Amino acid sequence: MDPRFIQAHKEARWSLLLSLCWVAVWVSTAYFGGQELGVFGFPRWFEWSCLFAPPLFIFLCWIMVRYLFADLPLED
Repeated sequence: MDPRFIQAHKEARWSLLLSLCWVAVWVSTAYFGGQELGVFGFPRWFEWSCLFAPPLFIFLCWIMVRYLFADLPLED
């Protein structure tokens, strides 16, 4: 098998895993975060799911692209 396909499958699996983790974190913080006021005066569920989780996953995406993805030629 062409090594490009192996790398593409690896990148796709990691991207899918990170996407599923994002959904799991967002749903769990949105539904189980609590109604108490948080640091910025918003409900805690909103702060966790909409203010704190996105920067975390943006950072995780940056780490994934920097260390797991490879620059591959697209020509044969």
